[in-house]
Amino acid sequence: MNESVPPIKVHHHNQYLISFFAGREPGKRHAEERNWVDDSAIKLGTAMYAIHRGAEAIVYDTFTSVPHAEFVRFYLEKMGIRKFSVVLSHWHLDHIAGNAVFDDFAIIATSLTRDALVRYKADIEAGKVWGPPSIAPLVFPNIMFDDHLEIRVGDIDLDLRRMNIHSIDGCVIYLPKDRLLLAGDTLEDPLTLHDRGGEPRRSRQKPQGNAELGCHQDPSTSRWPKAGSFPSNPTARYTIKISSSCTTTGKTRRCRSTLAARS
Repeated sequence: MNESVPPIKVHHHNQYLISFFAGREPGKRHAEERNWVDDSAIKLGTAMYAIHRGAEAIVYDTFTSVPHAEFVRFYLEKMGIRKFSVVLSHWHLDHIAGNAVFDDFAIIATSLTRDALVRYKADIEAGKVWGPPSIAPLVFPNIMFDDHLEIRVGDIDLDLRRMNIHSIDGCVIYLPKDRLLLAGDTLEDPLTLHDRGGEPRRSRQKPQGNAELGCHQDPSTSRWPKAGSFPSNPTARYTIKISSSCTTTGKTRRCRSTLAARS
């Protein structure tokens, strides 16, 4: 494992959920020159999650670099986990940079995430999207869905939903049993950045209040972000209601989903 990895804070939230947080504190730089890892992702702070049961785990995103992702995999393997699946929250580089570490397992993403990665493959591998460093080779997701996919690890059900909040290809993970939402970059601190049309540039928009995101504080459910500071109070909770409508054409089933406030 690369010793140059910045400090990673590991927190076991319960018997099945682990977070790995890096950033917002001094650490060894990836490179002396300005780069998106040190001066964007790590400066802002970012997290990777693992949902595990027995010898299996689903990891949410692959962090900002191969060494970061190697740390997570090595940590989980020391716990006895041998089978992994990856779920990508969206195509942005700070969430897919460690894909190569899990290229021997399933990597799940929305169809739009794969489309964006295919479109920008040459520029990503050349370090021309956000500048250096490059991500080469770029490893694509190998299982895609359009709007809704249900998966399971052990006895834990996970509901994957596409959300057009931070980027059009966004994917959140909802755990219905615990009413817990892993929100990816659809929730950021201090404000949500919006990617216009999946292009490799982002523009600031007005911060979205809880009501606009369809959430209000309540002790029954919670949602945690990927970018920004890690929740200082992991017990902070929010009401969430996810609804969907589905249509079937032949053997293809397509679902569209929305987040809404609980009444």
